[in-house]
Amino acid sequence: MFTHRVARNRVLYFMVLLLVLIAFAYLITNFHWELYQLLIIALVFLIPGRLVQYYWRDFFKGRKSLERKNYDKAIQRFELFLKDVEESPWIKWLMFFSYGLYSFKVEAVALAYLGKCNIYKKNLEQAEQFLNRALQTDSKYPVAFFNLAVVYAIRKDEITARRYFDAAKENGYPKMKYENLHAYIQDEFTASN
Repeated sequence: MFTHRVARNRVLYFMVLLLVLIAFAYLITNFHWELYQLLIIALVFLIPGRLVQYYWRDFFKGRKSLERKNYDKAIQRFELFLKDVEESPWIKWLMFFSYGLYSFKVEAVALAYLGKCNIYKKNLEQAEQFLNRALQTDSKYPVAFFNLAVVYAIRKDEITARRYFDAAKENGYPKMKYENLHAYIQDEFTASN
């Protein structure tokens, strides 16, 4: 039915959202709940997101540092986050309340971000190691495949880059043609870095 798990996850997110909306409509029409009661229920739904922000603060600060092109700080934050996950494995289950379009394994996501940071820093060996670790954690994680395609395209190994690009596409990422990969690399990794 689904060509890859990313398509399945998109449909599941929509279905869960639709079920929540239907449940609220049912409560409003059949039980005539007061506004304050509905607000309490809404707050209960918001609590998991707050937990994620608290326990994953290093992850989110790492993403923010990456967006600001502060790669060393981003690497530090992602490594702290992975250490937190190792010391308290239960926090990875908060993934279901926050992230997960491409992978439900938060370690793979953090490792892929570490790989991307190292691509920006031109540490391709280190980037490749992190991305391979991400694939060991989640063997179908398309972002890791795509970033490995970037690493090999930068190295001018077109055959391996194409193989990883095709694997990324088979697993739901990206929505571009291989012929546009070099333009993407030029824009993303060499412009103003």
